[in-house]
Amino acid sequence: MGLNHKSLSAIIFDLDNTLVNSFGLILDTFNLIGEKYINRKFTMKEVVKLFGPTEKGILANLVDKKNYESAVKDFYEYYTKNHNHRVQLYDGVRDVLELCKNNNIILCLNTGKGIESTLITLNQLKIKNYFQMIITGSDVKKPKPDPEGVNKFLKKFDLERDKVIFIGDSMSDIRCAKNSSVLSGSALWDSCFREEVLALEPDFVFNLVNELEMWLGEVIKN
Repeated sequence: MGLNHKSLSAIIFDLDNTLVNSFGLILDTFNLIGEKYINRKFTMKEVVKLFGPTEKGILANLVDKKNYESAVKDFYEYYTKNHNHRVQLYDGVRDVLELCKNNNIILCLNTGKGIESTLITLNQLKIKNYFQMIITGSDVKKPKPDPEGVNKFLKKFDLERDKVIFIGDSMSDIRCAKNSSVLSGSALWDSCFREEVLALEPDFVFNLVNELEMWLGEVIKN
């Protein structure tokens, strides 16, 4: 599938395990809650499958109502305290964002995380200003893979669907792209679900951030 600069108007990015290596911290944070409140420890894939709701929604489903406020407080305290030394951009991601910015490609962030944890990441890593629109799980009634968030973005910027690509690491990202009738790109450099994602037949496959950057450079040049 060929694209050129005239046929690519916008990119929608997922956040965790796509732009930033945050899932180790997310796993540890949920295990802090699990061990303290429900005597349970999660695997990475189990935590990924919890998402749909925001972290507040997940906590509401995990802990007793009487412990909810305390669990939320513990979650954000641990996440904030450990974020700065645990979470980084993947190598090359800032270059990709700069390339988009310098070539007037509109950027949207579409994450299932809540607004609180999303802003912690965007502000600490200083990437918030790259995005013309930020959609979190707090901003939609129906999370990914429902197309609600993508449709809001397309409507706001009056974008043609075949000139937009959604790039993410999970099945919900690829399904969201397909449900929205935009192009899909799999970010596999740190995906927990490589084979499952590939089985969904994304339009583009990026095994490394460098592959994405090279592809984008070719699109812009053509």
